[in-house]
Amino acid sequence: MNHSFHRAILVVSFGTSVHETRTKTLEAIEHCIQTAYPNLLHERAWTSAVLREKVLKSDDIKILSVQEALTKLSLTGVGEVYIQPTFVTRGGEYQKLVQATSAFQHQFQRLCIGSPLIDQDANFASIIQAIAQSSSYQPPASDELLLFMGHGTTDGDDHLYDQLDQAFKAEGYPHIFLKTMRSASSVDEIISFARERQITKITLAPFMIVAGRHAVKDMAGDHADSWKSRLTQAGFQVHCNMTGLGELPEIQRLFVHKLDQTGLKP
Repeated sequence: MNHSFHRAILVVSFGTSVHETRTKTLEAIEHCIQTAYPNLLHERAWTSAVLREKVLKSDDIKILSVQEALTKLSLTGVGEVYIQPTFVTRGGEYQKLVQATSAFQHQFQRLCIGSPLIDQDANFASIIQAIAQSSSYQPPASDELLLFMGHGTTDGDDHLYDQLDQAFKAEGYPHIFLKTMRSASSVDEIISFARERQITKITLAPFMIVAGRHAVKDMAGDHADSWKSRLTQAGFQVHCNMTGLGELPEIQRLFVHKLDQTGLKP
């Protein structure tokens, strides 16, 4: 076996059925990781069986499940596997990944999982800098507000969204907010804040790796319950920025750093 392929990186994502979005986000992250670690074997896996099936039917691309990818790497003779998820938190998809991985621990000399974008040890300043320095967003003026919609989680990690929201303020961005779609009060809190400070314009953006169904429907949809509709009804000028976090080179490099933190060397 080629000694270079004694080690492998498995990038695990939830997935997306939109080709253009996949190219700009998930595949861009994978390419960034491959560039940083050119001498390792690289594989991808998606946790969503529905999206894997959609892509197989629409694009004739077979994307493996986590179990299938680990089985393939084991049969290839790989000794060390470094898994990097493209998830935002240690929510449900991350827990599914951990569970799927547990059965393979004995099949490799080393099998470890990198951390998601934000967790207890996350460097919030790096995430904020990645967003603030990106050309994808305009710094809010005094009468403007940039509101990120996060998915949220039910496993106790929701407080990390709150901590990052407060970190934006501490880093000097008082008009950048991060709220979650799972919180019933998110939009009401923003309306109250914006009215108190005479803010007239609000830009919505997904705090999600892929600007998928939730961004299109729950954030930017035309139905009455979407964030855009509720804020528009409250009298604000609303613009929707449909950039997924995975499109930002700065965020892509943060996932490389997550792999560095596992002890992996190029």
